[in-house]
Amino acid sequence: MKVIFYIADCLTPLALKNPSKKNLFLHSKIKNNYINDLSKKSTFFSNCYGYGETFSVTSSMLTGKSPYQLYTDSFFLLNSFKAKNELSLYFKKKDFFNIYYSNLNTNANVKKNEYERYFKLVNKYFDVSMIKKKNNNYNFENFLKEFNLSEVNSNYKNIFYLFHENSLHDDPTVYKNCTPENYLKKVDELSKLFKKQMKLIDFDEKTDIIYFLSDHGLLMKPYDQLYYNKNIKIEDYNKYFYKNLADEKLKFTFFIKNPVQKQKIFDDFTLPENILSYVKTNQENQSKKQIKNYSKKEVMVSCRSVEKSPYINLFNKFCFHNHFLLISKKKKISFNRKHPCEFWDLNKNLKIEKNKIDKKFLKKINNYYSIKNIFTKLVLFCLTILMKLIRKLI
Repeated sequence: MKVIFYIADCLTPLALKNPSKKNLFLHSKIKNNYINDLSKKSTFFSNCYGYGETFSVTSSMLTGKSPYQLYTDSFFLLNSFKAKNELSLYFKKKDFFNIYYSNLNTNANVKKNEYERYFKLVNKYFDVSMIKKKNNNYNFENFLKEFNLSEVNSNYKNIFYLFHENSLHDDPTVYKNCTPENYLKKVDELSKLFKKQMKLIDFDEKTDIIYFLSDHGLLMKPYDQLYYNKNIKIEDYNKYFYKNLADEKLKFTFFIKNPVQKQKIFDDFTLPENILSYVKTNQENQSKKQIKNYSKKEVMVSCRSVEKSPYINLFNKFCFHNHFLLISKKKKISFNRKHPCEFWDLNKNLKIEKNKIDKKFLKKINNYYSIKNIFTKLVLFCLTILMKLIRKLI
């Protein structure tokens, strides 16, 4: 049996033919493709909310821990990513041959500070691994040939593949000045690539399992100026920053294709740290037709400020998530630290007074910005800067 855990970086689920929603992405029609066809036969999770960036989301998926436990809300700090890759360890203990493939750009920095810590976590308990491409033309087929993985298919009964597919992330026409039409075109190209990769490993729908995910979505133009315009005006920032909290950015994709299970839709709310539990229970109960539901009726998530934020200083940008969201089917409320609109109703597009905010949401925020947490991170921030300087001198 083969188990595939496939993370398509930057793929918003809004660009897929979600079985429970309209087939439009920002008013652009979504076409059929292999990913959509597979999702229609799968258990589909339609309300998965993450933390808006790769580090926090993927590390939570692999460990079952929140960003606050992993310090991935402040991954710059020297104690971030201190955990085990429980996902790969689980399959290793089940006598799987573990294969990790990531096709990051050849220029990606993977051996410096937080990047090194992240990939040390991600890459643990794999028999064969590839973190980034060896050259611009290197692909998954080259990877299979280089490590002679065709023999693995014949010599091992059980194989676990973890893909981190970066074709959307590393496409300059997608990551900057992208339109919905162009984005959907690139998603179709991703679907063709995914189908080819599954064919290369002899994926069999009758016996094998796919966990298909993404980490976050993407901002279309002009809202991507939040990331790329060094001279963005404060009035534009105030108009655009809500899009960084929108579904097309914070939602992540998740569906499970299991041979014995028919299509089912979970429309309650799921977090990245729930994914590990879904995988374990699904693997332990492969013969059952239903998947145990870890989803919730309401979730609270957070995300980083964009670097161009005029309201947040350097320490807070590096060490905290400065936006929190309370999300249910009836409401979507954001907390925007130090912004003029501190609490905002994202559904009704209006400001909310603090005395009307749910107490549990306020408690979450107050605990996160407690004096103890601020002081701890300040000490770690100073130590991290010092260690970086020493490392640079050495």
